[in-house]
Amino acid sequence: MVRKTRAPSFFKETKYTPDIDYRNMEHSIRTLVNDDVQIEPSSVEINFVFRLIGKLRIDFEHGPLITKEVLEEMLKGGHIKFGDGGLFYDELIKAFNSNIEKRYSSHKSCVQQYSFSGPLLKEVLFGVSEDKNGNKKTWIQFEKHNTKTLINLILHMLDYIVHKWTGKNIGPYGSSDYTEHNPIVVGPT
Repeated sequence: MVRKTRAPSFFKETKYTPDIDYRNMEHSIRTLVNDDVQIEPSSVEINFVFRLIGKLRIDFEHGPLITKEVLEEMLKGGHIKFGDGGLFYDELIKAFNSNIEKRYSSHKSCVQQYSFSGPLLKEVLFGVSEDKNGNKKTWIQFEKHNTKTLINLILHMLDYIVHKWTGKNIGPYGSSDYTEHNPIVVGPT
């Protein structure tokens, strides 16, 4: 069960790891939340987002502006690939093993796909793609609806129809031109 909490008390529950600098991210999120507004994400969901942002900052040495632009596309359903040999996939499974579920989708993956769900993210799919040269890339895609209930499954299927009709991915916060066939590639290509 997800409990409502105010942002300042929420951040006391957030895990910090030495490999990711959260200070600027925490400040940015705090400034977006008015003291009178309740937020509903669990600390696990925020940690998932922090890990993604940290990965974007590590791979994009161009600074926070590019990280922000890629994160915005990701939230709109943009298909992101990390040129990492599948290491980020392994990292997500290890860090969130008790919070992810095996999932099948129309996206190609050479390994088992997983999904992470939360009240704000809805559903995030991730897997590993492999090109004809054997190069592996972790891929991640935010979905507008999960497939956990019949209603959400129907809404997810409608999103798929819109995707096919428009050629855009449908995410929780908009739509994106970056699809599986036209992904944003982060890191070595």
